Amino acid sequence: MRKTDIMAYILKSIMDNAKIEKEDYAIIAGYGLREFREVTDIDVSVSKAALKKLKKLNYLKVGKAKLSDNERLFIELPYIGHDAEIEIFEAENKGFPSDKFSLRNLQKNKYLTEDSFGNPYINLKCVIELYSDVKIINNKIYVGDNYEISLDRLNKNISHLNILLSKQKKYNKLIKEKINFLEEIKKKLIEIK
Repeated sequence: MRKTDIMAYILKSIMDNAKIEKEDYAIIAGYGLREFREVTDIDVSVSKAALKKLKKLNYLKVGKAKLSDNERLFIELPYIGHDAEIEIFEAENKGFPSDKFSLRNLQKNKYLTEDSFGNPYINLKCVIELYSDVKIINNKIYVGDNYEISLDRLNKNISHLNILLSKQKKYNKLIKEKINFLEEIKKKLIEIK
């Protein structure tokens, strides 16, 4: 079994253990690329009620998210990989990097599908939107609702879109547009510096 699948199975077990329904969580970010590459961590948006239930599980640690500084619950899985972990964030109505990606908006806009374990996760179209929600403000790169990112993170977003471009055909036109958009942002930033 792939590492990604082991983590997804563990997540489903955690949700079942805490009695969290599918309507109260969704896997976001890079998990949408799991068909095309191994994923080293799983980011999960949950409802407020789900977060309250999950906090009662003594094997989940509490910390702060790197970019948003929001509270996160997490479990490190070193036996799967040195950086393998599941991170859980409350994002019922306030999403990351913008409210467009809140749990309720993902559901409303039909941006979710299900993996073989029954975990809801963002579909390819949403992955494309997530990785291209970028802008420059005052010579700095931001995602979504003004979370600053590095040039390395921008390159990673472009890399993820290139993986999608090479591995599927359905969204090639949209992906090419988004890659060109991000490359233009990168070019402008490099010219500024």
